[in-house]
Amino acid sequence: MDRVKTNHGEEIISLFCYCLCAAQLFISEVSHTAFYAGGSYGASTICGYGTQALPSILYFGLIETGLREEIFFRGFLLKRLQTKLGFWVANIIQALLFALPHSVLLIILSPALWFPAMMAAVLVAPMAMLFGYISERSSGGSIIPLILIHGLGNVAVAMLEAFGML
Repeated sequence: MDRVKTNHGEEIISLFCYCLCAAQLFISEVSHTAFYAGGSYGASTICGYGTQALPSILYFGLIETGLREEIFFRGFLLKRLQTKLGFWVANIIQALLFALPHSVLLIILSPALWFPAMMAAVLVAPMAMLFGYISERSSGGSIIPLILIHGLGNVAVAMLEAFGML
């Protein structure tokens, strides 16, 4: 039986990159949550600004969240876990990890929002599983459709908030 040789240098570099990406994502998620929560109990910093908030909305919706989160969770984490654990286990893990910053950070910044934060996690995890399925089973491993879906969804919600409709 042949043994597969492991390149420990590559594993160390991968682990370093993973930790760096995770730290960057955590910092980004904190700033993103603070931006939308406005540091108070759900009073968004963009609420009521209408079209004046559009540049911020586009940046945070498409770049800060859509692009960064898809690169990390589906482009890196899911693909890495999938090689070790198989698609379904990896997809569940990435979905749970994706839901975590969408709820826990909101609770840390605004403890009074614990119930909406938990509801967000309950809604976000299945969506993350669907995104993982789309990436790996429907679009041949590409995350480009997910970046567009995720980013445009964030922009749509933020626009509703900017015009005082949420």
